[in-house]
Amino acid sequence: MREYSIPAMVDVPATAGLADVVFTRASQDPHAVVMRRPGADGRWDDVTAGQFHEDVTALAKALVSLLRDGQAGLAEAYSDTCLGRVWRATHFSWWMTSMLHVNPEADGFDQQLMLNQLRYVTSSRAAALSLAENYTGYKPVRFDL
Repeated sequence: MREYSIPAMVDVPATAGLADVVFTRASQDPHAVVMRRPGADGRWDDVTAGQFHEDVTALAKALVSLLRDGQAGLAEAYSDTCLGRVWRATHFSWWMTSMLHVNPEADGFDQQLMLNQLRYVTSSRAAALSLAENYTGYKPVRFDL
């Protein structure tokens, strides 16, 4: 077996931790796409530095709670905590695609639905706000009903 090596491309301080790059990137450019991961529909979804930071933080809290405190609640809820955001992004992607791209198999009903969705987003402050929140990944306020 042959072994290959290349010189380091960046200098890593001796005091650096594995998560430093995650927190630094999220604070500098939270909307930058830093990776892609498989989505629920089999396509690859972009993951921003801010989203990755949230996932890393949620996992860290879950592991500390489980391993240090013996509490399994956060670890058991981790998938639901992070997958909720992934499903929200997947739905938004589908919605925007269906609203902005012509489907060659669309019938008259589908075409009218597409046109009316566009009209609604451009004429309703609430719809425009929802689009902006989803597009930027902004976390909406949660209401207890």
